[in-house]
Amino acid sequence: MSEDFFTEGEKMDIREIALEEIGEIVDGIKADCARLEGGCDAAEFVKSAAIRVHTIAGSAALAGLMEISKVGAGAESFIRKYEGSDAALLLEKFRVCAVEIEEMLRDARQSARGDDNV
Repeated sequence: MSEDFFTEGEKMDIREIALEEIGEIVDGIKADCARLEGGCDAAEFVKSAAIRVHTIAGSAALAGLMEISKVGAGAESFIRKYEGSDAALLLEKFRVCAVEIEEMLRDARQSARGDDNV
């Protein structure tokens, strides 16, 4: 796709939509972590988490949020590697992932508003 396929305004709209969507997905990851901690089936957690981080990786990449995309893709790789692992390992990884992405989202929103001093 040509670099000038989208106008600058459209690129900003896509970025804003992605930031909102990714924030909602991170909320879902945190809810999944709470359910896993409460005793839900680890396989159910893995299935939900895999979908969520895959979506984060793709949406972030489409919007040019490459660092967030890398975190999502890394979490997706982690799931593939440790899918049958202890629930505590998965829980810790995804809690850290959620916090890391939340921080990146905050930074991206501040950057978009020009609040670099915050």
